[in-house]
Amino acid sequence: MAEETISTSPSPKPSIAGKRGKLRKWWGRFVLIACVTYVLAVVGMYLSNRFLADRWWPATWVMYSPRWPWILPGIPLALLGWRRKILWIPSLIVAIFVAGPFMGFNIPWHRLMNSGFQGQRIRVLSCNVHRGELDVPRLDAYVLAKDPDVVVLQDYAGWDESDVLKEGWRTLRLRDCFIASKFPITHVENLHLAEVARDDERDDPRFVGSATCFDLQTPAGMVHVLNVHLASPHTGLTALVRRPGLGIWKLRNNATRRNRESQTVAEYVANLKAPVILAGDFNMLSEGPVFKQYYGAFGDAFRSRGWGYGYTHFSRVSQLRLDHVLYTHELNCNAFEVGPNCRTPHRPVVADLVLRPVKLD
Repeated sequence: MAEETISTSPSPKPSIAGKRGKLRKWWGRFVLIACVTYVLAVVGMYLSNRFLADRWWPATWVMYSPRWPWILPGIPLALLGWRRKILWIPSLIVAIFVAGPFMGFNIPWHRLMNSGFQGQRIRVLSCNVHRGELDVPRLDAYVLAKDPDVVVLQDYAGWDESDVLKEGWRTLRLRDCFIASKFPITHVENLHLAEVARDDERDDPRFVGSATCFDLQTPAGMVHVLNVHLASPHTGLTALVRRPGLGIWKLRNNATRRNRESQTVAEYVANLKAPVILAGDFNMLSEGPVFKQYYGAFGDAFRSRGWGYGYTHFSRVSQLRLDHVLYTHELNCNAFEVGPNCRTPHRPVVADLVLRPVKLD
């Protein structure tokens, strides 16, 4: 029988072209997965901010987290997938969306369509002075420059160094709420937010909210000004890094407290007959569901007249718009701006509100 010959020659090696083809295939899959992940992550965070924040602690953490880093993946992903429209177009659109609406960029369409309203002007300046951190001369200079009719301060510790808010002003302090008004103050009422039922009795009493209603007699009639400072989530956000269990507990309870505090404020305002201005540190972003539930029906000075991002709170890791000037339908807004750094995390905000003329039958 003839012997079978067994070939021992080595198997052919894959060609360089074959290796490059496999590499391109795997690279294309990686870019596709990265683009899809990027788009889904941004969409998920956007929906989380709108529907879950202040109701579920991970969503609350996401809402207060920095957003600008989410621009960074979009540009390189768009460049890497430039040969395929299905990859680079969504990545670029999402990056633009992050830099715009997701980060709170505002275009005041009302301002573009209407240059201003006629009526009694009430210029309101609001600032969280963060107790002893305020640079009083800087705020004094800004007050002189803007010449407001009403100044409301939150987290006020009782300093009396201001040379501006003395002569010619009616001033009043109730706990950490302070007001200086050029109009007579006819009545003051504390909303007692510290007494709102809560589940965080073991927490520092300083981190509960406060709100005070000041009735001002303007030449055009009575106006209620609410100086608002809702409970701050920053202790929970800080504790979440070093002591996650404590941080989660604080975030949950703080969200519950701000919800109940906001409910108290909204119910109080609903019973007022005269025009109402709400100004202060709400410690909430306007896109959140709790803010929309209780304050969505009010006019927003920034949305109406402010350009850009309008950030009012600055820290080492984030920029947020926590300070708001809101108003009821009897008022309009002619101007809004965020003021300079006064050595506190919060920037002062100024809004020009106008009382609509009363139509007589």
